Amino acid sequence: MSPGATTTLVALAALLALGTPAEAYIGPGAGVALVGSFLVLLTTIVVALLSILAWPFRTLWRVIRRRPKGRPAVRRLIIVGFDGQDPGLTERWMAEGKLPNFKRLAEDGCFHRLRTSTPSVSPVAWSCFSTGTNPGRHNIFDFLDRDPRTYLPRLSSTHIGAVHRFLKLGRLRIPLERPELRLLRRSKPFWTVLGEHNIWSTILRVPITFPPDRFYGAELSAMCVPDLLGTQGTFHLFTTRSSAERFKEGGIRVALEGGGDHFYATLEGPENSFLSDHPPLALQLTIRVNRSAGRARVEIGDRSVELAAGELSDWVTLTFPAAPAVTVSGLCRLQLTEMGEHVSLYLSPINLDPDKPAMPISHPGYYATYLARGSAPSPPSGWPRTPGP
Repeated sequence: MSPGATTTLVALAALLALGTPAEAYIGPGAGVALVGSFLVLLTTIVVALLSILAWPFRTLWRVIRRRPKGRPAVRRLIIVGFDGQDPGLTERWMAEGKLPNFKRLAEDGCFHRLRTSTPSVSPVAWSCFSTGTNPGRHNIFDFLDRDPRTYLPRLSSTHIGAVHRFLKLGRLRIPLERPELRLLRRSKPFWTVLGEHNIWSTILRVPITFPPDRFYGAELSAMCVPDLLGTQGTFHLFTTRSSAERFKEGGIRVALEGGGDHFYATLEGPENSFLSDHPPLALQLTIRVNRSAGRARVEIGDRSVELAAGELSDWVTLTFPAAPAVTVSGLCRLQLTEMGEHVSLYLSPINLDPDKPAMPISHPGYYATYLARGSAPSPPSGWPRTPGP
């Protein structure tokens, strides 16, 4: 057997031997890069072993460099921010007794107005809050920026690159590297500065934190985390209505086939970068309608959900098969919006599954999983439990 064929068989065997879902990186303009090759797995194991061996030396160096702590003015500080909340209305309603909890927080803690940014839009204002600098320093001027090469719009906060190195096995392509994933916000956020002074902080749902910062603390990303399609929130509408009718919506409209009490369609997910032509990952969707009971059973892949008309389901985990032993998971909610003459099913944007996130959404990497397993399933939008230092 030739050396090239031996290498191919070893790589394929390693891929088939992976018993758990591999990580995947999905983002704006980058499609999907599923990390499942033997070389990447081997590199990860080597790096992990080196990290364990280096831990005593890193700990000793941290102790040597540790600065003496002064006596803190407060034992713990909690900052609560509300995006888009009007301070004038807040003050008026606190004075009128309509916001008693806010009033108590203001009295027991503190409450002050902050000047907003220019322009006064969420990603800019929150970046100013995080870094203490103006947009000229932190580089976030709006939700969108333009690509200077094409002048097409792009997300202003995150750059996700493409994968260029693959192991090709016929139509199969095994990524040999991870795509570049970089936060475009500049300047240090205050939690990084705190970490440099050996002060632990936990950051939950602060906008413009994707990918998460690496610092002495814990962080869960928020605003501008893409969904599983790499967008900022694309839903699906499965319907029997003709697109020519005056029934308009955003998202992706998918025609339901069939009739009577049995309808079916295909739910297309992110691109499959394991295959050379990058076809979308897909699941079969079936709706079985019981009009007399006002209910329907929705089957998506291996999931089955009972819905009443107008009822919004709990979070449903969808698992897309990508390659042998490699899957991509996401969370969505379903709502049967009509089941009379026409049948329509709303499927929310497919969010990243925090238990098995397809992209890094927390620091440390296990933090999202830690939060997800300590609460009911939900997308990466914050949970109450936080670890200590």
